[in-house]
Amino acid sequence: MARLIDITGMKFGRLTALKRVISLDNQAKWVFRCDCGAVITAFKSNVTSGKTNSCGCLRNERVREAVSTHGLSGSRLYKIWGNMTHRCHNSSDARYKDYGGRGISVCDEWLNNPAAFVSWSLLNGYGAELSLERKDNNLGYCPENCKWTTRKDQMRNKRDNHIIDTPLGPMCIVDAAERAGVKYSTLSNRVWNGKPYDDLLAGMMADQAATYFDGK
Repeated sequence: MARLIDITGMKFGRLTALKRVISLDNQAKWVFRCDCGAVITAFKSNVTSGKTNSCGCLRNERVREAVSTHGLSGSRLYKIWGNMTHRCHNSSDARYKDYGGRGISVCDEWLNNPAAFVSWSLLNGYGAELSLERKDNNLGYCPENCKWTTRKDQMRNKRDNHIIDTPLGPMCIVDAAERAGVKYSTLSNRVWNGKPYDDLLAGMMADQAATYFDGK
C-alpha cells in the first residue's frame, strides 16, 4: 500500500491543506482553505497537480478581468447577459410581461456578476451560432435550468410555440417553415397576425407526407 503523504499546512496556489476526510461517496479527499476565506473539499491530486488552484475565485477573477479589460463588454455573450437581465428585472422592457412579469428571474450568481455568466457559458457549450434556452420555461435563468442550443431547436421548445395545419398535417411553425422552404419569421408573422399563409406552404407536396410521417 502506498504511504499516505501528509500535506497538512502545505499551500498549493491559493489553497492551504487543512485535513484529510472521507466523503459520503467513500472517496478520500482533503479540506482546503482558499486565500479568499472559502473552504472547499477536493481530491489531493487535483490540487497538487495544479488542476484546482482556488475555490473558483481565481477563475472568476480572470473572467471578470477579461470582461473589463479585453473587450468582452461589447461581446455577444455580454449582450445576451444584458438582454436576459433587462427583460426579467426591468419593468419598462417591452418583453417584461413575458418574463419578469410572470415570475421569471435571473439567479443572483448571474444577475450580480456578468463574469459568472460568461464563465458558465464558455464552460458549457457556448457557440456563436447558439442561443440560450431554459430547460423548463416556467423556471428562471440559472446554471441548472439553462443550456446552449440552436435557434431552430429553441423555437420548437418555446412556451408559445404554435401548431398549424399544413398539407402534411399538423406541425409547429418552425418545422412547417423548414419543410416549405420559407423563412420562419415570414410564416410566423402571418400566423400570429391572422393572415392567410396557405400560399407559403404550397411547396409542401402531398407526396412528401409519407416521408415526413415515416421520420416521426
